[in-house]
Amino acid sequence: MKYTFLKNLWVEYGDTLGKTVFHPQYFTVKAASEGIELAKKYSRGTLLDIGCGRMPYRVEIEPLVDTYLGLDHPQVSKLYGGRWKPDILADVIDIPLKGNTIDTVLLLQVLEHLDDPKKALAEIFRILRPGGFVIGALPFLYPIHDSPYDMARYTEQMLRKLFISSGFQIVLIKAEGSFIGQIVQSINVFFMTRIKDILHAKMTIFSFFYLLFLVVISPISIIVLNFFGALLLFFGTFLPKYPNYFPIDYSFVLHKPVKGINARARKE
Repeated sequence: MKYTFLKNLWVEYGDTLGKTVFHPQYFTVKAASEGIELAKKYSRGTLLDIGCGRMPYRVEIEPLVDTYLGLDHPQVSKLYGGRWKPDILADVIDIPLKGNTIDTVLLLQVLEHLDDPKKALAEIFRILRPGGFVIGALPFLYPIHDSPYDMARYTEQMLRKLFISSGFQIVLIKAEGSFIGQIVQSINVFFMTRIKDILHAKMTIFSFFYLLFLVVISPISIIVLNFFGALLLFFGTFLPKYPNYFPIDYSFVLHKPVKGINARARKE
């Protein structure tokens, strides 16, 4: 496949340097990492990783559970390659599992890709055992990605409405990231996506020089902006806590009540 080598190289780059200032999505990875930490805290029993992709968190979480299952959409799963293949290929609105059979559901960076989140949450509620948890994270201020599968962005108020109407108890919803991080990562991601666009399009003399400019300026931008952004955020820790109007990411934990089980959970 064309550009497979570059894609694999990008994955390796992200796995190695994703949590450092040398990566263009440093602030995004930093914000999203809270969801992974929550998964480590709440995961147990039989776990279903919905929208698992190449299952990048499996090594960290699998030792904490009895069974780790990955689910991905049949079409979307073709975009990923990795060490593990999904155990289940299905749409999240029609999961081929009996009700009340899963103890933990991971929904990391998935909700924004669902065109019918209400049906998806109802199906997740159905397969989850009473007392089980859903641990998730999703972007808020982040560029369009994985097109044409990027469907929505949600405020905390809308997330609460979705979760409560689906029968879940909300353990927590937490805003991650900041205005500084959002600005820096937007600039860096713009450079990276524009380089990808140029490589995928017909090359002209003008686009060649544009590509050359971006290739030269991007590493400098990534390191300088990330470093000073991180420095500003460090000094910001000494300031009073203000409302976060510019979250990069939201992480959340949901709980299925043990009593008063919704009829959706009894569907077989």
